[in-house]
Amino acid sequence: MRMRRTPAARSPVYELRKVQDLTLHWLQHAADTQDGGVIEVREDPFLLVYKDDPRYITIARKVGVMTDAEAALAMAETARR
Repeated sequence: MRMRRTPAARSPVYELRKVQDLTLHWLQHAADTQDGGVIEVREDPFLLVYKDDPRYITIARKVGVMTDAEAALAMAETARR
């Protein structure tokens, strides 16, 4: 029997393979489909490497683990780099 992976479960798999676009694609898909696992986006050490990526910031804000103020600050910090 094959185990079905949720979108949130697929994201770290691609991170382990260092495939950034697919990691963020599945994270976005998890947010879009309201996958319950996406709420851990701010705590998952494999995903924290993307904390400065605008796509990650948008996803974190969308799922409610980052406030609008935190997202604005993170985006401003990213723009300065």
